[in-house]
Amino acid sequence: SLPAATTAAGPRAAGLAVETAGTVAGAVVRAAHLAGPGGLVLVTGSLSVVAEAREAFGLAVPDPA
Repeated sequence: SLPAATTAAGPRAAGLAVETAGTVAGAVVRAAHLAGPGGLVLVTGSLSVVAEAREAFGLAVPDPA
């Protein structure tokens, strides 16, 4: 995976506001705060990133094993 600063460089160069976080959970908490009540947060990335985000949102699916 790329470092957060590398990933953020493209959108930042295009004039977009970009924030980075040290953890997926931290990013999810910040994104939910920015989205506000009733807002949406889109999480993309690897399956492990999405799984961490689901955990942070309290949406983790129990392991079927």
